Amino acid sequence: MNNGSYPWYLSWPVIIIAFLFFWPAAIVLIYLRTQSTKGGAFAAASNKKVYMILGGILILFGLTRFKSSIPMALFMIVGGAAIIYYANTLAKKASRNKSYIDLLVNQGETSIDKVANMLNVRYDVALKELKTMKSLGILKGATIDEQSRSVSITRVQNAAGEISGMVNSVTGALIGSASTAAASGAAETVEGACPGCGAKYTGPKGSTVTCSYCDATFVLH
Repeated sequence: MNNGSYPWYLSWPVIIIAFLFFWPAAIVLIYLRTQSTKGGAFAAASNKKVYMILGGILILFGLTRFKSSIPMALFMIVGGAAIIYYANTLAKKASRNKSYIDLLVNQGETSIDKVANMLNVRYDVALKELKTMKSLGILKGATIDEQSRSVSITRVQNAAGEISGMVNSVTGALIGSASTAAASGAAETVEGACPGCGAKYTGPKGSTVTCSYCDATFVLH
């Protein structure tokens, strides 16, 4: 996900400046970045190293300030440690979000209790995170039933099956050629996983897919 997908104030340059001058604002910006788009809910895992490096830099700056200003030094050191801790927390949450997609979308699991058990989290934590994913539009169309402690997602089949209606960007030429090939019994259908969230799709080889869960665009190979 590039900076063009985010408002200017959530771009990397702004976040880096906030890190250096007022780290609490940087944490707020990172949180907003992870909540501003579907893809942001999955990107923290891949961005973990960046956040940890920036946190480490802030700690180093703090150590160099001890002689001139102990309060400022402590402020930076605490901030760097807080950012590193927060980066780990966000990365774990992003990883769980991918696991939710795998269990609910690819494997067709419906029991929130089973999902929570597989991810080693409490039921209330899993329920809260699933509700957050729904509010972000990641699990659009999902039905969360707290009485039966279950969740269902429209049009989801098993991991090897086609998720109907998801291949949104296949060109007319590809559709036409795939139909012709299918008619002659020579169609090549492939399965691929979204690089953003891990949702699995099947379709004609070479077709372009826009993921309904994280909005990532990729080609089926």
